[in-house]
Amino acid sequence: VDQMISKFEFEFSIEMTFAHKKFLFTHGPRLNMEALPKGYSFIFGGHTHVSGIQKIGTTFYVNPGSLSLPKSNTKNSYVVLDETSVSLFDLNGNLIDRKNFATKETITK
Repeated sequence: VDQMISKFEFEFSIEMTFAHKKFLFTHGPRLNMEALPKGYSFIFGGHTHVSGIQKIGTTFYVNPGSLSLPKSNTKNSYVVLDETSVSLFDLNGNLIDRKNFATKETITK
């Protein structure tokens, strides 16, 4: 549905290294949560519209949820990634969850 109503094409996935961590960003389809791709510190996935940050093995799986159509009784939400953490907020700016992954000292080395 997301692709059908969007005026742009979705990239299947994007990889990047940030703050000495390897990230994978993908919209969907759903990832196999029991066999996530290896070698990433964080995997960001959408598609399900169910927000959350969970650790699976050595990887954090982040789903920003949905700004307009959240599912499974989750709040309308979004994610902010900065140099030290990934944070999940509701639309009122209230922190739902945060995972710290680096210190500023680590980044400046």
